[in-house]
Amino acid sequence: MTKRFALLLIIAVAQFALTSASYADAATADSDYPKKIHFRNIMQNQDIALGEVESIIQDYQGFMWLGGRNALLRYDGYEFLPIPAAKDPSNVTETAPVNQVLELLEDKHHNLWAATRSGLYRYDRDLEILLPVAIPGELLKAGGAINAIAESPTGDILIGTATGFGILNKSTGGVEILNQQNGGLPSNLVGDILMGTDNTVWLGLDSGLAQMDLVSRKITLHTPNAENPKSTLENTIRTVAIDHAGRVWAGSNVGIYRLDRTTNQFVHYQHDAKDPTSLPIDFSWQIYVDRNGWVWVGSDGGGLSLYHEAKDSWATFNRSDGGTGRLSSNIIRRIYEDRTGDIWVGTYPSGVHIYDRSSAAIRVYQKSVIADHGPMDNNVEALLEDNEGNIWIGSQGVSRFDPKTDSFTHYAYTTGADSRVAAPAMLYGTLDSEGRILFGTWGAGVQVYNPETDRFDTLPVDPDQSKSGEKIGHTLNDLMVWNVFEDRQRNLWFSTHYNGLTKFDRASDLYSFYSHSEDGEHSLSSAVAWVSYEDSQGRFWVGTAYGLNLLDRENNTFTRYLPDDKNPRSLANGSVLAIHEDSKKRLWFGTDMGLHLYHPETDDFTHYDTHNGFADHGIRAITQDRHGNLWLGTNNGVVRFNPDTLAVKNYTRFNGELIGGIATGAAIATRSGEIAFGSRNGLYFFDVDRLESNQNRIPPAVAITDFRLFTQKVAIHGRDKLLNKVITQTDSITLDYTQSMISFSFAALNYRDTEKNLHAYKLEGFDSDWRQVGNQRTALYTNLPAGTYQFRVKASNNDGIWNEKGRSIQLVILPPPWKTWWAYTIYAAIIIGLLLLFVRNQHQKVVVARNISRELEHKVAERTAELQNKNAELEGAYAQLEAISLSDPLTGLNNRRYLQKLIPMDIAKVQRDHAPSTPNQSQRKISRDLTFFILDVDFFKSVNDLYGHAAGDQLLIQLSDVLTKICRESDCVVRWGGEEFLIVSRFADRDEAPLMAERIRKSIEHYNFILPDGSTLKKTCSIGFASFPFL
Repeated sequence: MTKRFALLLIIAVAQFALTSASYADAATADSDYPKKIHFRNIMQNQDIALGEVESIIQDYQGFMWLGGRNALLRYDGYEFLPIPAAKDPSNVTETAPVNQVLELLEDKHHNLWAATRSGLYRYDRDLEILLPVAIPGELLKAGGAINAIAESPTGDILIGTATGFGILNKSTGGVEILNQQNGGLPSNLVGDILMGTDNTVWLGLDSGLAQMDLVSRKITLHTPNAENPKSTLENTIRTVAIDHAGRVWAGSNVGIYRLDRTTNQFVHYQHDAKDPTSLPIDFSWQIYVDRNGWVWVGSDGGGLSLYHEAKDSWATFNRSDGGTGRLSSNIIRRIYEDRTGDIWVGTYPSGVHIYDRSSAAIRVYQKSVIADHGPMDNNVEALLEDNEGNIWIGSQGVSRFDPKTDSFTHYAYTTGADSRVAAPAMLYGTLDSEGRILFGTWGAGVQVYNPETDRFDTLPVDPDQSKSGEKIGHTLNDLMVWNVFEDRQRNLWFSTHYNGLTKFDRASDLYSFYSHSEDGEHSLSSAVAWVSYEDSQGRFWVGTAYGLNLLDRENNTFTRYLPDDKNPRSLANGSVLAIHEDSKKRLWFGTDMGLHLYHPETDDFTHYDTHNGFADHGIRAITQDRHGNLWLGTNNGVVRFNPDTLAVKNYTRFNGELIGGIATGAAIATRSGEIAFGSRNGLYFFDVDRLESNQNRIPPAVAITDFRLFTQKVAIHGRDKLLNKVITQTDSITLDYTQSMISFSFAALNYRDTEKNLHAYKLEGFDSDWRQVGNQRTALYTNLPAGTYQFRVKASNNDGIWNEKGRSIQLVILPPPWKTWWAYTIYAAIIIGLLLLFVRNQHQKVVVARNISRELEHKVAERTAELQNKNAELEGAYAQLEAISLSDPLTGLNNRRYLQKLIPMDIAKVQRDHAPSTPNQSQRKISRDLTFFILDVDFFKSVNDLYGHAAGDQLLIQLSDVLTKICRESDCVVRWGGEEFLIVSRFADRDEAPLMAERIRKSIEHYNFILPDGSTLKKTCSIGFASFPFL
């Protein structure tokens, strides 16, 4: 007996060791389990009455399906499509609302099945409608509800109801029923069905957990409470799951049972009010095992729980304060993992929440009604880490965050004696070499933490010192301090808002003031100092509201670096908000217009901004991770920038919510390797190592979701008969020439940060290249020529991984009737007929023409002589008319029409004379110019008014004679209009133009104009001139 006992003991120990090793392999490291989950509620602000969400599934095309009390919805990441249910499968025009979808199943042939409270339905993908499936009434006696469905290895549909278990043969439609009455089941109520291995199916019954062999129909009942087998309260199983170690988990009204199949023994997990790592509540709706082997439990009021294998404990994520990123309800009805590994959670009375696993690399803390769960305000303005790894933050006072306990301790500002800090606005935090925690504030100078009193003391401050021109003092000189920096000599430097830079020398206990002077070019460039920094070379830099300054500490002078529009390698902006030296000793400066890399060898900068892919160019904080990446806090989220590869990754949203602007200087790299930022929307931690491992590397499925004609959705079997099935199932569309305006809608079926999904489309045969449209999801085409096209769509997920194959659909545009092949055949026949008719007619015409031509020849001779005489008469008349048309009828001078005929030839001649003879020959001075004189009689209107129009005409005639006598014969005198005359001096020296103008003026001035009544009149004129070419 002793040997046998020893042998049994050895076998038991070996079995235990193997089992433990198996569990250990499946176990997850403690650091892998999420400590904080940020959920995104996709139903929030949606005008859809889905009700409690009982079922969630992702189909083979990539669509998500959500089944609730009031509807079945198909979701593409952007829009929800309600699916109706047909009353009769033979008449799909009559539909009714879906009555509470309890379970969804997609079989191996991609058929979608819906179990509802009113029976079983099969989804018709071509018509987008649920069709009822006939189920024997014996199986639906308890009201028609189907609680659970599954698929057997042979393709049968397994059905669980309140009155038994059914096996539906899809080919024949026959249903085999097993229940308590026919001896097939221990009890009738089937709450859940789980298909295991080796044709084993697990049934959750109201009498326990049943294990059935589908081949032999043999059933083994595992009763959770074997001592009280008739207790439905203790033995009813609502949900069943199998983990990666082969253990069966069963959810009940009184906790979670785990069945070890090697021993057939249950481990019972229940709520323990004294143990926060126990289940939050005993009643569970679902147990789900994800791809990692993690066991998730959805409870009826306790939230979502996750089993911790190594600790044999539970972590619970619940509604808590109901803030951003929380569950909308603690009643969890459904849990599902999609293809990317994200967890979907359906709740009661409504809501579908997504846990984006990539978000596990990012944690956010925001203000909470539970004080120690978050900062005092979402606007986090200052950060520092102490020697114990606690994070101190400035946010409406000061809070201390303990990462070990995930809790906050607050040092609030009040107006009473209980105030633990002197101001609410913290601008910057630092830890000095003595371990002191200091915060620069707005309105209270510098706050120093006193561990003995557990509150903050204020450094002595007197802002009036700088007003009196003091350079040294015994107290700080400004109440507004943007930055505190400690150099290698342990001096503290304070960047102030009104009084520049202040240094505190610990050895002398004195403050030195470095102020801005309008007259001093070697003083600080601005009174507003944002930041100071000492680099590894001992250079001391100061960033101000206008300019970067390098301090010469021996002479107490500054060298300024200012923006210069003429120098592209100067600062792009004068507001220098952040300074950082990276691990390779490179100096980086953040400004309101981008990031700048300093080059000491050339004393200038390289500029990086949105052109390099940054989400925003306002750089307010800079820090570095262990991999050499720079992390930039901007006005619009966070930028990760690799200085060596120039790779950029933007983080503007977290689970669909804006991260917002980062506060100035509110960025640190923690001892644990995380990067922390203070933003307008909370405190953010980035787990640098997890970010890469959690990248979404799965290309998204692409679907064409809508097709419209003239902006109207095209119906299946509609009046136009364009679609006989829905667009998602359609491969080709044929349109006639009148259907000239079409549009497609499409979607990348990636549910992580859908606003980051990118799309591109191309109509092959029309577009020469892909149209990159970002997150736009529609394509519009109008007036396409007749032909056959292929409309293609491709898309990328939130991490830029593209599905290059995408989705395509053929588009055939028919020509109008007059452009079809048979129309062209008719056209050809008509043309040939017309040509033959034309040839015949032409032949007849030739015969007739020959006869007529002979008769006409002698008539032509007679008429020729007659025409020659008439032609001579016409030429004479034409010459007279042309002379009249080219002269002014009053003065007899040439008119404008004459000038228009003459001047182009003169201009061409002058241009030829002025053109260089060779390309390299310079312009030579020649005197072939055209000078234009415009002459206007002064106060001519008064002549008409005083002496009458006849006198005015007489004056113009005499003036014309004067001008004609003065000018050369080669010059052209033109009456321009009214009392205005134009003289063109042709091919004269332009230098003589002033003399000629004066000669004309004097001649008119000295001339006595004789009026019709015999009296004389003196007149003057005004002359202007210009010479061509216009040199």
